[in-house]
Amino acid sequence: MRFFSWFAILTLALGLDAVAATPKRPKHRDTRTDQPTATVRIHLVSNIGTVLEGDVKVGLFQDVNRSNPPNLASRFTGGVASGIPYGIYLLRVSTSGFRSAEREVHIFQPHALVVMGLELGGIDGGLLTGTSTIIGKLENVRSGDSSIHLRLSGAYSGTVMDADPKSDGNFEFSGVPNGVYIMLTTREGDLQAHRDAKILDCRQVSVPASEPVVIELSSR
Repeated sequence: MRFFSWFAILTLALGLDAVAATPKRPKHRDTRTDQPTATVRIHLVSNIGTVLEGDVKVGLFQDVNRSNPPNLASRFTGGVASGIPYGIYLLRVSTSGFRSAEREVHIFQPHALVVMGLELGGIDGGLLTGTSTIIGKLENVRSGDSSIHLRLSGAYSGTVMDADPKSDGNFEFSGVPNGVYIMLTTREGDLQAHRDAKILDCRQVSVPASEPVVIELSSR
């Protein structure tokens, strides 16, 4: 009996030691504070995929999966922001008097490029105010050449304006609503009917323009 008692006591002690040595499960960690971040760069494009120039203004950048999320739009400068936590966001941008619709973007890479298309009718009243004048000059144009014409077409509006250069190549569009336009320079032909008109130059123009538009035509 004495042998059994000592054996029982030894077994019980070993058992208690084994229980005490069993490692505990680690508690669940809230990884939100350790969440990786990204640098987000926003490019604006036209409806034909051309990258639009101009200052990108971010009006909304909010996490869709959080209650009362902060608007991170103020972190963006020139369409670029760093330190953006990974997540799904609602984004809205504007430039040159037009704004995009709200779009859901997924940020799960260290460097994220977001391409936004500006939409018809998305006029930002805070930016689109008044009209401006576009002045410019055609280089290498023959003096007195009356066969050259210019047309200004709104990229996101129905505005269409025409102008003919002066004998020295200078031209002017006045009363142009602020926005983004496509400027066509053509020679001869019926531009209205798109017949026999040779396109000499095609470019994007933002209004108001910071400087005169200089179009260098081929000397041939």
